[in-house]
Amino acid sequence: MCSASVHTDSNNQFIKNRGNHNSHLPSPEKIELRRFKNVVKTRVVHESTPIGVRYDQELARANFSQCGLATCLSSQEASIIFSYNRVRRQKTPILPKSSDFYIPLIYSTTIDSRRFLLSDITNYQKRTIIFSTDEQLTTLFKAKQIMMDGTFDAVPLHFEQVYTVHGFPCAIALLTGKSSNIYKHLFDELETHATRLQLNFNPMTITFDFEKSLIKAVREKVII
Repeated sequence: MCSASVHTDSNNQFIKNRGNHNSHLPSPEKIELRRFKNVVKTRVVHESTPIGVRYDQELARANFSQCGLATCLSSQEASIIFSYNRVRRQKTPILPKSSDFYIPLIYSTTIDSRRFLLSDITNYQKRTIIFSTDEQLTTLFKAKQIMMDGTFDAVPLHFEQVYTVHGFPCAIALLTGKSSNIYKHLFDELETHATRLQLNFNPMTITFDFEKSLIKAVREKVII
């Protein structure tokens, strides 16, 4: 592909040129590769799926010539992952320095633009953020047996745990602690949205790890 370029203004008037345009044969495989990379870059910026997966998906979908395919690197090449990671980081919001932060629209809606951020409440300086769609909530509220679990290892900075409520994964909450009051606030929010959807949050069985504060909250807030 020719490396020479011409710069113009918005009125298409010549400003300057860079490099020399020498006579050379066309290189269609390089054009194929550039188009392919642009498609991958667009998906990397707008989707959170692992970069290697996106790269392999587009590589399988692309209708490369044999010469074009030979110029493509494998998704396992470190340079590929590094270059696309750099592009993604440029578009990713900076990590917040406290739990008092704004949630961008891209993280509060689903890929098809439906609401995903269910509730964002702060009580006694403890913030609770709950994510769930109405379809997930409907599944949860109709379930007779649910499972609840928290993880402390994969939690964002400034939060103590990621807590999930399952029929299948139905609600995901970021909790800044594990007191019975925090769990009761979680149940309050779920009950509020059950009422909004004209459903009842009344599971027959709840399965969770032994945790005294959660047992207390379940006894006070959930009718079993």
